Amino acid sequence: MDTTPDGSLIFVVTLTNYGKTPAIKFTSRIGMKSFPTAEPFRAVWTGTQPEQTVSVLYPGAVVKMTSLSDVPFTPAQREALQAEKFRTYVYGHITYEDVFGNPHYTEYCGFVLKDMSGVGMCGNHNDCN
Repeated sequence: MDTTPDGSLIFVVTLTNYGKTPAIKFTSRIGMKSFPTAEPFRAVWTGTQPEQTVSVLYPGAVVKMTSLSDVPFTPAQREALQAEKFRTYVYGHITYEDVFGNPHYTEYCGFVLKDMSGVGMCGNHNDCN
């Protein structure tokens, strides 16, 4: 996680194929959204997060995906985050087929820590098959 000069948040997610065979029909999507702390996380996909297709992700290949917050974090928003009035989440969905044609998926979710020092893991939306 990083910030731009205007205060927008930037998340870079690195995806790596650690397997011994290629991931075929590989697609990935990344999103970012803020919710009130009391509201449970849910993945929200808008037109600003298009699906990215790599087609084939070979063994050892690395793909970096970036998500930028829609608006800069104002001092008031930073204070609300520190007071735990809301959380900002970064999340994604990956699909691919193995070399035998079996479908697989991975979902991930993290949230900005209240001191903005990094990202914590969500209690849900972290799954794969």
